[in-house]
Formats: sequence, structure tokens, C-alpha cells
Amino acid sequence: MNAERWPLLPVRPAASPPARRAARLSLAGLGGFTALVVVLHGLRPEYNPVARFLSEYAIGPWGGRWPAALRCLAGGSPALERALRQTRAPTAWARRARRGLHIWIAGTTLAALFRTDLAGTPFTPAGIIHGRAATVAFVALIGSLGSLAHAYAATRQAAARPTALLAALTLLLLIVYFVSPVEVRGLTERLFVGAGVAGLARVAARLAR
Repeated sequence: MNAERWPLLPVRPAASPPARRAARLSLAGLGGFTALVVVLHGLRPEYNPVARFLSEYAIGPWGGRWPAALRCLAGGSPALERALRQTRAPTAWARRARRGLHIWIAGTTLAALFRTDLAGTPFTPAGIIHGRAATVAFVALIGSLGSLAHAYAATRQAAARPTALLAALTLLLLIVYFVSPVEVRGLTERLFVGAGVAGLARVAARLAR
């Protein structure tokens, strides 16, 4: 990357108290999502995490925990959008980042409302909606992180490069997921989900300080 296009400066504008509170609420939602995912792996040891999708935890015992995890993810994101709106100047890139977050919130909310289908079983309307909504949500999240990186670069903030790298990593892992053999798609799904959540968490943590 060109150093003039992505200048790294140690100083950043201070977030306002309302922005910090909103960012901390977002971190709480992301933390709730992560904790529930970890718990589900312990509750369902018969599910091989290398092969089974995260959303399959919604089917069978303890099935309500996965929609709850998605609600934590979707619920924490509006707080991050509020924090960005209160902190960032209304540049075109910042507005694109917030629009991407709106799509992300809608997609994760739909994915929480509609249950997936088990791998190898016939597709149902609910399962199709779940899968499409989740895919659109993550594509929008990648676009949002990329736009936010441009907004940081435009205001000469040090967060530009790390945010761009997390967006690129999430995109790369999403592509790997789509081209990976079905036997390892549970693992590749967890990798791109983890990268996307890490991107959100980094932005929220930066605003929460």
C-alpha cells in the first residue's frame, strides 16, 4: 500500500462520552455472541466443528442458543453504528460504512429469525432465507469495514491500515469458504465469521477508549 495514501499517525480524535458508551454496548453484544458460540461447542460435542456449520446448532438440543447468539451480534451492531455516527465526520466513506452496517444488521436479524437446514437434507424456504441473509450480511460487513478504512485514511488516522487488512482477510476467508470442500466448510465458516467479528470488535474497542 502507498504510504501517502495510507498515512499512519498515532493521534486520533477522541470519541465523545455517548460514542464511548455505544461502543461499549457493541462490545458487550460481540462478547455475548462469542461466549454463546464457545458454550455451544461444549454443549454439542457430537457436532464436528470442522464439518458442521455454526447455524446447525439451532437444530436439536440447546437449539435456542444459536439464535440468541445471532441476536447478540445483531443487537450490538446498532450501537456501533451510533458510535460511528457520533464520532465520524459525515464523509461519503463514513456514510457508506454505516449503510453497510445497516445491511449487516438486517441480514443477521433475518438469519436469527429463520432456521437453517441440516447439511444433506432438502432445502426449506426458511433455510434458504437463512443462508442468503447470512451471505448478504457478511458481504455488507466486508464493504462496511473497507469503507471505514477509507474514512480513517481520509482523516489521517492510524486505524486505516489495520481496518483495511481485517476487511481484506474477511473477504479472503469468505472466498476460501465458498471454494473449500464440504468436509471442511465448518472450519472455513468459523474462520471468516471470526475475522468479521474481530473487525467489528476492533472498531468498537477503538471507539470505547
